[in-house]
Amino acid sequence: MDGAEKLDRVQTVEYKGDALDILRGAENGLRKAFNSAVIDSWNSGVDFFSSLGKGTLAKDLKAETNQIVTSIKDEAVASYKYHTTTSIGQQASDFADYLAQPERVEDLTQFWLGSRTPIGGFNKNPLKAPTAELPKKTTNKPVIEANGANASAARSNTATRTQSPSIQQKQATSRTSESIVKDRLNSQLASDEMLIVKPRFYIQKNGVETYTVPDFAIYNTSTKSFTRIIDAKNGNGGFTTNQSILSTEGGTFRGSSRYRDVPAQSVAPGKLVKETTSLPYQ
Repeated sequence: MDGAEKLDRVQTVEYKGDALDILRGAENGLRKAFNSAVIDSWNSGVDFFSSLGKGTLAKDLKAETNQIVTSIKDEAVASYKYHTTTSIGQQASDFADYLAQPERVEDLTQFWLGSRTPIGGFNKNPLKAPTAELPKKTTNKPVIEANGANASAARSNTATRTQSPSIQQKQATSRTSESIVKDRLNSQLASDEMLIVKPRFYIQKNGVETYTVPDFAIYNTSTKSFTRIIDAKNGNGGFTTNQSILSTEGGTFRGSSRYRDVPAQSVAPGKLVKETTSLPYQ
């Protein structure tokens, strides 16, 4: 295998800022659950046998372990900085914004699916206590068959360790990336600049109004305008469809209850940029 056998992940639908975002969140939760259970599982097998065929399995496992350690360290540092340098009020506001995002419907959908699919399938009642079964009488297996089973289990465990990152791992890495970019931007602010977190910009998409929420924006208090709009991307991540529209066509900021001193205004094309990190998946 050379990696060409990998499957493309099912794309999620865009949010439009209306009441139907709840349904879109549920649909995205189903799509992401399918990606995690089917697509990622298949791709992890491709990665394992590809490494095995190239003779780089031990090297790849070591690299993956180093990435996990580095990722945990970076997340701990970023979390410590955030909680020690951000006011309690701002943390509460950030958390409220986090809960209000339609992505939380995705999380609930995936959690519900996980709770409904214990070992045994959908028809198994997760609240029903398992019925004890008496052990069945078995005969001794040949030693060679037992060794084969052990070898199969070892291969299965190794494949599990090398599987593609899950949705939860990607979300955790994304949060860490945002925290690192936030610290980076704060350290670069001029005296007449302020950092806006999760601003909402309205755009026109195929003649229909919708919106996009980049991670940050730089607002100049002297000119009373946005100088930059920034989205944190880990690795080579690109803009979403709505972000691309904001970048090429511009958009409109309608004010925010969290930033009452920032007036509503139009935003010209070309303001949106990427700030990247190179974090391994956790």
